[in-house]
Amino acid sequence: MTGFVHVVPVGTSLLKHLAADRRVSIPVRNALAGGAPLRGLLRQADRGDGRLLLEPLLHADPGQAAAVTAQLQQLTPKHSAELTALDAHDRTRTEPPNRGGDSIVLVTTDTDDGLRAAALLAHLLASRAGSLPRYVDDPVASPAGITMAAGQVLLVRIPGLDLDIGGAPDSRTWLAIGEIGRAVAHDLCDTGADRRVVFHLTGGYKALLPYLLLTADAVATVVRCRLGAGSRVSAQVLHETSEQPVSLPVRWLTGTLLERAQDLSRSAGTRDHLLVDDLHDFRGTYLRDEPFTGRRALTEAGLILARTLWALEVPR
Repeated sequence: MTGFVHVVPVGTSLLKHLAADRRVSIPVRNALAGGAPLRGLLRQADRGDGRLLLEPLLHADPGQAAAVTAQLQQLTPKHSAELTALDAHDRTRTEPPNRGGDSIVLVTTDTDDGLRAAALLAHLLASRAGSLPRYVDDPVASPAGITMAAGQVLLVRIPGLDLDIGGAPDSRTWLAIGEIGRAVAHDLCDTGADRRVVFHLTGGYKALLPYLLLTADAVATVVRCRLGAGSRVSAQVLHETSEQPVSLPVRWLTGTLLERAQDLSRSAGTRDHLLVDDLHDFRGTYLRDEPFTGRRALTEAGLILARTLWALEVPR
């Protein structure tokens, strides 16, 4: 039976729908709201192995917390763009749903609202599967990076995406997204099972969506290099008035361009500047000339590609 990895960027539509739906109880609408910054609470909820025990954070009363969990599990796809996208995929896939073998990667900004929406979705989806979600606070700083396992719900925070406080995406942001690509590519190539990945680009922070499509390209490059031709990587978007997902183009590198891209990945490591002269193939795509210095800097797409292609070089 085919198992899927679902890469799902998370926005705040869940919070908006909870606030607007008066049929939803007040404890559910208020779950994880207020108090200390949520990032700190998520790190405190880590059991020490990356798994999050979120129920104690839902309500001070254990009985009420369990009730909130039960009510969250009853939410419908209409309550968030992310649930809508996952439901549309399940309804239109040709293979029967395989929740025990499917994995879900929730990609979140580091705003408090973004983390809250993603944490509630992670708790909801993991509870339905009878498991605990896992959390990666900083994919690049984590010594182990991101590891995947069948059946898990994984919440990944992307640093540098709290624009409310005057921040801006930087090399950490794009390397973190590339680390998601590396982990997904490893999962598809190493499981030995009939495994596919779908990038759902319906919800989430809109400015991030083109970069996740670039990540799909990089993952497809790795998977085709290691496993050969096949439609194992796809991307899709669901319009708010439609029930039918629209496929988006996923590309890949091959031949000489792939060899050069691997050279780029080896040269880059985690640095955002390169001191090279012979990778002119990628000027304007993965490399840009810096003024006055004679250096070539990796573009955002270059950082994502270079990190994802580590899956061809670095064993998991």
